Order: sequence, then structure tokens, then C-alpha cells
Amino acid sequence: MQHKAKIAWTIGVFLIGLLGFIGVKSMQVLNQKKVFAQHKNQLPDLSVCFTKDSLTYRQQPYNKTIIIFFGSSCDHCQRQANAIYKQQKAFINTQIYMVSTETLANITRFGKHYQLDKLPNVILLQLPKEQLFQIFGSVSVPHIFVYDAQQRLSREFKGETPTDSLINAINL
Repeated sequence: MQHKAKIAWTIGVFLIGLLGFIGVKSMQVLNQKKVFAQHKNQLPDLSVCFTKDSLTYRQQPYNKTIIIFFGSSCDHCQRQANAIYKQQKAFINTQIYMVSTETLANITRFGKHYQLDKLPNVILLQLPKEQLFQIFGSVSVPHIFVYDAQQRLSREFKGETPTDSLINAINL
């Protein structure tokens, strides 16, 4: 009988420890999400991401800013880029950063293929995965952040987004 009591006590201690561990880890994850939310709520300084081959940084003031995380082989990202090019006049007063963690060659090829390199308000950037995670947390592609004139996050879209929704977001 004493042996069963020891087993029950051991299991009880183990379960209490496990619940405590899960509780601590949950709090850490929630705190980390709060930090990411604070980081992305203010337009980050992406000038550190410009490389020699990135499109020229333009000092023209824009009313709004859109950051689009993309992957060059992502069908949704390709359609998103194509839609932006087709509706370029609607975005003329908006700075658009097309950001990827891929190689600069892939990013440049993507920009040329979808003619984004011809748009004066679009900048293609390479952002290392570590830096992306530090600023925005875990993001899938396409993932779109829209910032207002005060550089505050006004809308966030996950996945392919209708161009009309983006246009409405910058016209709020």
C-alpha cells in the first residue's frame, strides 16, 4: 500500500510541476507577443535594410506606408504584386516596401518580373530572418502592414488581400 502512495505522490508532484511549467511558458509567449505588437505598432526604420542593389531610397514624403512581406515563389504574393502594379495610380502617395528574407537576386528578379522596379514609390528590401522576427514576430507571406501618416499601424492583413481593401486602408 505504501508503494502506491509514493507513486500517487510522485505523479501529483509531477503534474503540479508540469502545470507550473506550462503556465510560465504561456506567460513568456504572451509577453513576447506583446513586445512584437509594440514593435510593429510603430513604423520600423527600414533604412538599415537597404543594400547596394536595393532600389534607390527616396526621400519623397509619403502620406502612408505599406510593408508587404513576400516570397518570390508564393502564388498569392505574385498575384498581390501584379494587382499593385495594375492599380499603381491608387498607391501614388503611398510608400510601399516589398520585403523578403530571400536572396537579393530572387528579390530583384521578382521586382523586375512584376515591374515593381519601375514604380517610384516601391522599394524592394531584403531583411534577414532574425531581424524580421525581432521586429514583427512570426509572419507568413503575404503579410501586409499599413501605417498612417503618423507612422502608426492602422491595418494588418494576413494572406492575399484584395487591392480594394488596401486602397480603403490607405484612404481612411
